[in-house]
Amino acid sequence: MHQFRRARSIFNALLIISLLGFISAPGAQGRLNLPQLRESIHLLGEISTALRDFFSRASIASELPLSLQSSILHSMPKDLNGACSDLMEAWAGEDARASAVWQVRLLHRERARVWLAFHCASSQPHLADYHDERLGFLRLDTDVLEIVPLSADTADDDEIHQIDFVERVSLSGAEGFSFRVKVPQNPCCDGPETRLQERLMIFADSPAGLVESLSAITSRDDLSHCDDPEVDTETTYRAEVEFARDSKHIVASLSANFHEKVTDTTYESGVAKPHTTSEHSGTLQFRWNPATFKFVKVQ
Repeated sequence: MHQFRRARSIFNALLIISLLGFISAPGAQGRLNLPQLRESIHLLGEISTALRDFFSRASIASELPLSLQSSILHSMPKDLNGACSDLMEAWAGEDARASAVWQVRLLHRERARVWLAFHCASSQPHLADYHDERLGFLRLDTDVLEIVPLSADTADDDEIHQIDFVERVSLSGAEGFSFRVKVPQNPCCDGPETRLQERLMIFADSPAGLVESLSAITSRDDLSHCDDPEVDTETTYRAEVEFARDSKHIVASLSANFHEKVTDTTYESGVAKPHTTSEHSGTLQFRWNPATFKFVKVQ
């Protein structure tokens, strides 16, 4: 077991070196996820009519028709539309560009407000478990589609995202919508470190426009391996978010009760010896600020 772990670590290190060489090679795509764009697109003509017709029906399926998905995708910004092919190339080489597949998932619809997920994946079987998504917010009454970033757009960012709608959150002066955003392991970066995360994100539809009101980590699993000395460091973090609602069910504050534990595992003659290096629990408090349409952390 001890020898297997060391061999795996050496293999992963060589894999990273090879990958870095590939990414920096001339003509290779360096971006390892979809760009984090914020764009507003005014939908006109046939696509506007088709969307209004589809969502005017009393009962609709959970999936958008392929023709409607295609129309929406053709309306996306060029920087995002071509990014799926670039991402597949970064993950699996130039031959994978043609395997890029865009889909538009319907996350939630409430009256004239529709939440969508732009889903970038590959048709290649060995990449079937991986994809990256970006959030879209469609206002049927104004025919405006907003592309919503999920984090800062930085050159060294390799986070990929998976989005699920959780619930509507009534707020003072705005209407909130909460989402579970998972950050799985990026297939680009298998190595001595793995990082998995899950966040609760709330976006407020306010008179000032769409505002990211909260981004709180609810789950984190980090694992780091070192060869000399050989030690695995594992960090686990879990948080339960609770909303404080008034008599009208409006959320004025929320709390995140968390527990974090760090475990180091060393090896003696191939036998694992785990021991806890730190462990603590606590509560993070956030208060709704109707002036900024954000939840502010209480110090």
